[in-house]
This record gives sequence, C-alpha cells and structure tokens, in this order.
Amino acid sequence: MTAFVDCGAFRGKALGWARKRYGDKCSLYAFECNPHIPHSYGKDVKTIEKAVWVSDGNLRFYMNIKKPTIEGHSVYKNKTTGNLDKEHPVIVESIDFSNWLKKTFKENDIVIVKMNVEGAEYDVLEKCVKDGTMTIIKELHIQWHYKKIPGLENRHRELLEQLNKIVSLKLFNGYGNLKVA
Repeated sequence: MTAFVDCGAFRGKALGWARKRYGDKCSLYAFECNPHIPHSYGKDVKTIEKAVWVSDGNLRFYMNIKKPTIEGHSVYKNKTTGNLDKEHPVIVESIDFSNWLKKTFKENDIVIVKMNVEGAEYDVLEKCVKDGTMTIIKELHIQWHYKKIPGLENRHRELLEQLNKIVSLKLFNGYGNLKVA
C-alpha cells in the first residue's frame, strides 16, 4: 500500500500533489486540529481533526485569535512567530502519531509524510525514533521550526543525526519539492 500522510494539512495543498503523483493508488490522510479551518479535503481523504502529538488526549493550542485561519499556530506557547494569543489557548484533541503509524501501516507499506506542525515535530519524531516507528516512514518532507521556538537548536541537531541514520528514510527539508500550487 502507498499512503500520503499530511500532518498539519492546513488547506490541503500537499494532498493535491499526492493525488497528481499517485492517483487512486494512494491512501490519503490529513491531520489538522485548527477548528477554524474547513476540513473539506475531499471524499478520498481520511481526515483526522486532531493534533499530531506523543499521546492521545487534549492539548493547549495557541492561535492568533484575531486571524484564526492563518498558518503558524502551535502547541508551544513560547513560539516567537504567529502573533499567538498566549493567554487564551484553545483546547484541541491530540493523537499519538507513533502509535497511529504502528496501528495503520505495515513495515513494507510506502508511507510518505509531509509534516508542518509548528514545533511539535521534535516531540513527535523523537517518540517515533524511540518507538521504532520511524522505519515505517519512507519519505519525510518536513518544515523545521527550531528557529521559531527558543531552546530547540540542540534537539534539532540530535534529531537530525538520528533520522539520518535510518537507512530506509528519505529526508527532505521543507516540502517545496512537492511542487504544491
């Protein structure tokens, strides 16, 4: 099975790339927890209205309340961009992404992940490495946020080292190579 998993789907542009590249031979998944974004990605997409995280439950989600439909919201209160309202977080549901990968896919599946989760990528991917579920992902197209959240530089370097050791993983910095319009 081939699957495209969009973590932080926002308006779903990366899903368009997957449709063009794979057609109906690919299962499409979209994770988006922003309650102000219409989650209408198409009937062919399995939409999960939860934050990609390290556990199932609830999280504080810091948003730009004046512009809730823009990008840049985060589970990190100390994120320096996005004009986040740090006093009034929205509570969103979260999902243990590593566990979800394990339950949803087999080792021989081709799983392509686009991840833009405004800082949560460090917690999520560190847990996937620890749990051994990173080997399920064959391609990771990721937007890193270590420059927008103080204190993540060392974690960024360490995580990159760990990811680069996974032979079966193709790692792409950003997702411009997906050529989304």
